[in-house]
Amino acid sequence: MTVTAVYPGNVQNGYSQRVNFLDVVEDVDVNNLQVEITAIETYVGANPHISSGWVGSFTSSTTSWPSLAARVQNIEYGIYEALNGTVAASGLTGTTLSSTVVSSSLTSVGTLTSLTVSGAITGRGAGITGLEGSSLGVMNLMGAL
Repeated sequence: MTVTAVYPGNVQNGYSQRVNFLDVVEDVDVNNLQVEITAIETYVGANPHISSGWVGSFTSSTTSWPSLAARVQNIEYGIYEALNGTVAASGLTGTTLSSTVVSSSLTSVGTLTSLTVSGAITGRGAGITGLEGSSLGVMNLMGAL
């Protein structure tokens, strides 16, 4: 009799405990356990507890992985790329915004030692200082001055 594993598509729950000297243990009892263990080992993959060494590349083009180990490695690659500022189209490298960022919900940028603006400046609120002697060009500070 051929036994087929139900994992990883389902969880096997058809096991019943056997009692020594009362129950007969048949080959199918052992074979069911063996195929399920093999299915679990195949799905988890070899050495899932060992890091890939942060080598490889992140992919978002699939949602189906050949093993849990492959999925964990992809997550690890994604974390590595995010921490090292290499995630595509993020607009952020380390602590520097890229020139591709055209809008932001930032409410504070810390202390700026210089700022170059091309185009009109529009602002709201009070407290803009240090503009004495500046060439403001086209500026609308709606109530700031």
